[in-house]
Amino acid sequence: DGNELVFVTWNDEQSGAIWKFNKNVKDNGPSKLTTEKGIYRTPRFSPDGKWIVYQKEEGNDQQGNAFCVKPGLYIMPSTGGKPTFVIKEGSDPYFSKDGKRIFFQSSVSEGKDELFAFKSCDLNGKDVRTHFTSKYTNSFVPSPDNNWIAYCELFKVYTAAMPQTGKTVDLSAKTASV
Repeated sequence: DGNELVFVTWNDEQSGAIWKFNKNVKDNGPSKLTTEKGIYRTPRFSPDGKWIVYQKEEGNDQQGNAFCVKPGLYIMPSTGGKPTFVIKEGSDPYFSKDGKRIFFQSSVSEGKDELFAFKSCDLNGKDVRTHFTSKYTNSFVPSPDNNWIAYCELFKVYTAAMPQTGKTVDLSAKTASV
């Protein structure tokens, strides 16, 4: 409903966590949703607000590698609780408009080229589909109704229709439908 915010925190002693904050509740601070330490990224609510999807990172030189067991995409109840591992690949996850799929950024190999990709899977990490590929796009964002895709190519932002045809579309600044 737009009154709740979900965010990540980090400090070197406590590691990372996912928190939720309700803007309408007075004198009630944020509530911690995760119980395991880790490096968490891009938590987002499902359309019905009952779930949160997020990425757990594998570690890096700045934040270390401790507590980075089983990296990948996860879902958890928006009230907190036990997370469910969805899929190892991907970053920057979003729920589909019906909450039955998770969109995420990844990559694909085509011959000698490694392309950026925008994919989705079901909530069990199965039925992986590649919706878009691009040589220079490093950020994909679906519209809430899943009819449009915004993407950033070489520091410029474009939008295009987001057809659900089952075929992969190659995106670039020169794509005719942009």
